Amino acid sequence: MQSKGAITFVAILIGLACIFQLSFTLVTVRQENKAAKYAEDAIQAVQKTPEFNQISELDKAFYLDSLRTVLTKTYLDSISSEKVYFSYTYKDVKEKEINLGLDLKGGMNVMLQLDLAELVRSCARTKTTPEFNKAMELAKARAAETHTDFITLFAQAWNEVAPNQRLSFDIDLDKLSGDIKNKSKATNDEVIALLEKEAESAINNSYTVVERRINQFGVAQPNIQKIARTGRILVELPGVKEPERVRKLLQGTASLEFWQTYTSQEINPFLQELNEEIKLQNEALESAEGKKEAASANTADTTKSIEEELASNLNTETSVSSDLMAKENPLFSKLQPFGGNSACLGLAHYRDTATINDWIKNSHIVFPGDFVPAWGFKAFSGEGVQPDTYFELVALKSVAGKGAVLDGGVITSARVNYNQMTAAAEVSMTMNSTGAAKWEVITEQSIGRQIAIVMDGSVYSYPNVQNKISGGSSQITGHFTQEEADDLATVLKSGKLSTPARIVQEQVVGPSLGNASIRSGMISFALAFLLVLIYMAFFYRRAGLVADIALLCNVLFLFGALVSFGAVLTLPGIAGLVLTMGMAVDANVIIYERVKEELRAGKALRLAIADGYKNAYSAIIDGNITTILTGLILLFFGSGAVKGFAAVLVIGIITSMFTSIFISRLLFEARLKRNKDISFDSPATRNFLQNTKINFLDMRKWSYTISGILCLTCIIFCLTKGFSYGVDFSGGRTYVVRFDAPVVPEKIRAATMTEFGEAAEVKQFGGISQMRITTKYMVDDQSMETDKMIEGKMYNALKDFFVTPLTLDQFTSTLENPNGIVSSDRVDASIASEMQRDAVIAVILALIVIFGYIALRFTNWTWGLGGVVSLMHTSILVIGFFSIFTGVLPFTLDVDQTFIAAVLTIIGYAINDNVVIFDRIREYKTLFPKRELKQNINEALNSTLSRTINTSLSTLIVLIAIAIFGGESIRGFAVALTIGVIFGTYASIFIGTPIMYDLNIRNQKKLEAKKK
Repeated sequence: MQSKGAITFVAILIGLACIFQLSFTLVTVRQENKAAKYAEDAIQAVQKTPEFNQISELDKAFYLDSLRTVLTKTYLDSISSEKVYFSYTYKDVKEKEINLGLDLKGGMNVMLQLDLAELVRSCARTKTTPEFNKAMELAKARAAETHTDFITLFAQAWNEVAPNQRLSFDIDLDKLSGDIKNKSKATNDEVIALLEKEAESAINNSYTVVERRINQFGVAQPNIQKIARTGRILVELPGVKEPERVRKLLQGTASLEFWQTYTSQEINPFLQELNEEIKLQNEALESAEGKKEAASANTADTTKSIEEELASNLNTETSVSSDLMAKENPLFSKLQPFGGNSACLGLAHYRDTATINDWIKNSHIVFPGDFVPAWGFKAFSGEGVQPDTYFELVALKSVAGKGAVLDGGVITSARVNYNQMTAAAEVSMTMNSTGAAKWEVITEQSIGRQIAIVMDGSVYSYPNVQNKISGGSSQITGHFTQEEADDLATVLKSGKLSTPARIVQEQVVGPSLGNASIRSGMISFALAFLLVLIYMAFFYRRAGLVADIALLCNVLFLFGALVSFGAVLTLPGIAGLVLTMGMAVDANVIIYERVKEELRAGKALRLAIADGYKNAYSAIIDGNITTILTGLILLFFGSGAVKGFAAVLVIGIITSMFTSIFISRLLFEARLKRNKDISFDSPATRNFLQNTKINFLDMRKWSYTISGILCLTCIIFCLTKGFSYGVDFSGGRTYVVRFDAPVVPEKIRAATMTEFGEAAEVKQFGGISQMRITTKYMVDDQSMETDKMIEGKMYNALKDFFVTPLTLDQFTSTLENPNGIVSSDRVDASIASEMQRDAVIAVILALIVIFGYIALRFTNWTWGLGGVVSLMHTSILVIGFFSIFTGVLPFTLDVDQTFIAAVLTIIGYAINDNVVIFDRIREYKTLFPKRELKQNINEALNSTLSRTINTSLSTLIVLIAIAIFGGESIRGFAVALTIGVIFGTYASIFIGTPIMYDLNIRNQKKLEAKKK
């Protein structure tokens, strides 16, 4: 072996580097254990105090959990700048530890979509042509179906709608950055180029703003990425415990405005007219339908519940019956009016805000032209009012048709202060000189009235102006909690988003589910690792032990590489880690089988090992490159946890090649140097599949028939029965709900049907007390208000299934409670269709890439086509299996991103068998050029049969361990891989190779016919 010393030096150097990188994780764990002990010692001291014993048992648990969290964080914050490991501080060490994904650590994953359509609209002139509006609508429709950025889609739409019309007639070039020499003659291409520049600037600005907000939020190891040219920003926040707060923080544009207001006395007459109009409309509708009695009964029932709730929560006393109240005063039965000089028009239940908005918007009543209704940003809190239920409607007054009298662009700084009288949190802000001068004039003109402080369309407060305010310093008050005040100051300091953003995809994972995932993942990893070690030692004796040592080195190198590159370890990533171990021994198996052949040919041990390695290189390299190619495709098209799997797979293949080829060879050389014997088999496995004389090609008609029937059956099921799609492919909202007692899926489904009015998909997820519930109720409405409303309906449907009652807050606190919602996913319908499209593209692209590589390496397209047909056959059977057995097997078989990852992995893995067989056929054609192709192929299949079966068995052992012990989240993934390995092994022998043979024979006959 050449360069043995250099290879040894490099291997030792890499090993030491990996150990050093992994040491940061150990140091972090040690420091966090110290923090936990510090917290427990303090808690024990607190529990001994008399004051603690006066707290109720329920409050004790909550208090101790909160205290434990605060104390732990306090300890870690105190050592964040202290050196804890050589010259590294705790903060440095924490950043270098193994980065766990959200499915293992718990936390929140959010995909933000910037509204580039709104950006284009904001660059347009006040009055636009019909062609501009048509092009915008066409671009919006196409944006929901493609990856292409909105500006490009708009340019294409414009060229279709108005190819000969100047875009500068609609786009105000003065609003765009960039110079055009002659704006009056600006070409459409120049205008589009400016819009693209504006969009890029908006995306970069939004990314910077989001990054500032997250950094000020105080999340450890956040991950923020721009998705190129799509206007999307991916935000991963491990360990975050307040999802609702994060949603508000990310989606708010920080568009702060100061508005003048109307008083309720000034607007109430118009509301009275609106009330009469609605009343007349209702009466006309009842009369037209001829169902006045039924409608009155329904109205009475509905209004009764509303009126009872208002009576109990708002202490309203009325002598009029509830049904008569709703009939005579439909508006005021939903909007409890305020009187006096307040800018607040009244309170409304959150369920009624949309209805009231529609009534005002579609009314024929002529409200003042500058009247703008706006709701409060948080629920009204007052004596006798049910918390988080009623919102204030405030009457804003637009100035000169421009809206606010002053915007937040004049604010230079913001901070949280506390009112000296009430100790309430408030936000102090400072304006620049221009803003201060305007603010002084505005407040002087508004003495005795109220000015509303509005951000992102919601009213934060509307204080009375008692005197003019000079100097530009003011306070924003509004019954803020500490967190709300902090967040408001954060968004004001971090700046305004250039364009509105909305969450189109979201995943929240509770720490309890994450801990369960870690536990199940590590059990499957340890068991699979042990089984592979035992299998190799049993089958190859001392050579197997060498492979085991190489495998141990591979695990060390793999973990070290993951930490060095900052890769995220996810639950599918652990599956990839386990799968990599099964695939890592493939190279050893190929080498060992070649060595055994050389030994049987009579060669000495040293020469047999050297020739075995040399002859195995091409098969090992070709097989691993095809798997790496599919891994890279998966890395490009996947997202979230699937990217973690792809990263582990690609890195693992590279490290396994190094350890299998070089580390094992170094160990053999060291043993040969000492003249030690090396055995490559055991008595039980010595003659395993040796000297077989199976005529595989003569069986191809049977294999074609059987496979044709199986594939046709699978296709029929796919077209008729279809699939159970995961939420990332179907869109909607999915909740994993943990109960404190066993539940029956049918009863849960019936309860959700009653509440939502449509069927929800309910599946057992893990144990019999944990269910995964998917609903498409209001799937097109992704607002925070709708999320909150659906969680409330889910609570109403499921609350009776808990033995120990939960409040709504306890039920929805994903990251706090052991029961209730322990994880949630939300995917916009447009994102779901995009993921489906990406999945199809990824699979097709993988097949094309592998076809090209095999055809190139074996210099014949028939070899590539034989391999691809084998892979297509395997993929169809795996996909068909999921269609046939979904709802039959006692675990979920959802078609989602993880399933597509499994299919792509199968494609990359299954081609290895074809590559090894094709490599041996090529070798035999070179050694025996005069022998018939059929004989060479049969000989190659028989000589590689031991390797094919051995590799499949070692991989199946690993996959079965994942399927049984890996947890519910990746069980379907492991099953898909297991089925794929079985059918892939079969297809490489009975489908791919015979197809290649038949194509070659057909070509030979064509050539002979041409010669004749």
